[in-house]
Amino acid sequence: MWTLVKNGSIVETIEKPRDIRIDGALHSSQIFTQWSDSERAEVGLIPVEDEGQEKDEKFYTNSFNVIYADGKSVRRITNVPKDVDSVKAVLQSEVNQTLRRFLLQTDWVVVRKLETGKDAPSNLANWRAALRVKAVEFETAISAASNIAELEAIDLNSWPSDPRNE
Repeated sequence: MWTLVKNGSIVETIEKPRDIRIDGALHSSQIFTQWSDSERAEVGLIPVEDEGQEKDEKFYTNSFNVIYADGKSVRRITNVPKDVDSVKAVLQSEVNQTLRRFLLQTDWVVVRKLETGKDAPSNLANWRAALRVKAVEFETAISAASNIAELEAIDLNSWPSDPRNE
């Protein structure tokens, strides 16, 4: 990312290399890849440096402000935590969708039991039970969390492994 600076002010922010007109002269996109930073600076193209870091948008609203000061262009990244109750609702939904997706893969054993009386393989029955227990653990942890940091700490990827993949 670069800024086009004229008279100490940002005229334009350029996200990706492209053809650009500067002071009436048309430059190909190669100005961004073939020219050095000092050559680009001579025509007012300044590389943008990041200040701060983007955070997971599930938990934060990231905003960006590009400024020019002291000969440098800086993209200031600000992170504002989202509403805790809203994030909890999203995480609860994610847990339910994941549980549903896992159970759907082996629902056939439940149907087979109903139709034929044949029991599910014990490893699948145990896995399905472990999935439900894990979902309750996640829901309890989500409900108990009182701030974004506590919600971020919950690892929603720690589901029991599928015995068919072992």
